[in-house]
Amino acid sequence: MSIRGTIGNTSYNVVDTTSGQQLETMPEDLAYRQVYPGAIYQLQDEEGQMKFYESASLEHGVASLQPIEPVCSLIRNHLY
Repeated sequence: MSIRGTIGNTSYNVVDTTSGQQLETMPEDLAYRQVYPGAIYQLQDEEGQMKFYESASLEHGVASLQPIEPVCSLIRNHLY
């Protein structure tokens, strides 16, 4: 018996709202910890590059994420 438990057997599809691409699927309890609205989520793509997203919503089995530029990239681009 797990003392932490789980919220349920529901899975959430993690979706890039600009491309419509499904990035991954995660259990509901993990979604509430990692992609709650306003959360910054990072994911490594197929080429090994880190991608950063801000979660816009978490409802009806879908976590909607919007791509963002990491702060260090924005500063670097502004300085050079």
